[in-house]
Amino acid sequence: MKEQFVSYEIALKLKELGFDEHCLGIYVSQQLNPYLMYSSQHDVFMATNNDGILAPLWQQVIDWFREKHNVDICINPVRYVGYEEIAYWTYSIMGISPIRYNKFDKYQDARETAISKAIELKKSE
Repeated sequence: MKEQFVSYEIALKLKELGFDEHCLGIYVSQQLNPYLMYSSQHDVFMATNNDGILAPLWQQVIDWFREKHNVDICINPVRYVGYEEIAYWTYSIMGISPIRYNKFDKYQDARETAISKAIELKKSE
């Protein structure tokens, strides 16, 4: 289930952007080695008041960008004409700057890159 949560590095960047939604997980540091802890509402309050970092789900971040910042992040499969298999994945970000596309072999890589790019673009506004 750990793969459903954003990485620690992305969680840190989201904190800088003001992400403060209720999450099912938190990153807790123990001698510079953060680990993911599944949480209750009380755990989240305690952790974030003790240097814990909220650990949202990937989809939660995509929804947060749309709802709070009017930014749409879309991950799209690309198929060649006449083939059913997905050839590669792309992403687009709308609402910050022009749409951006890249090619990725894996959906997860496209999603992570798109969210990182949206964070970067939002910080530079």
